[in-house]
Amino acid sequence: IAQQCEKAERKSLIFIITDFGIYNWSKAKKSMIDLAQKGHKIVGFFIGASKIPKDKFKNLLDKVTFYGIKNSKDLINLVISEVKKYYL
Repeated sequence: IAQQCEKAERKSLIFIITDFGIYNWSKAKKSMIDLAQKGHKIVGFFIGASKIPKDKFKNLLDKVTFYGIKNSKDLINLVISEVKKYYL
């Protein structure tokens, strides 16, 4: 993701859709912070979670938007909403 953002002609909108099974969380967190500090917009959607564990994400909450997605059908409207916020 970071390499593609570096090649982009403008700041990127990055969606991360996961079930919290991020293998190397420390590296992923550092990458997200770096990308956000460079001006990229990152939105994380966590399938199967009713809420975001704030203690695990405390360094990211002011830089990255997170959504807990209990019902996967909710994902569609949230993705559309975030795209509208970014591009309109």
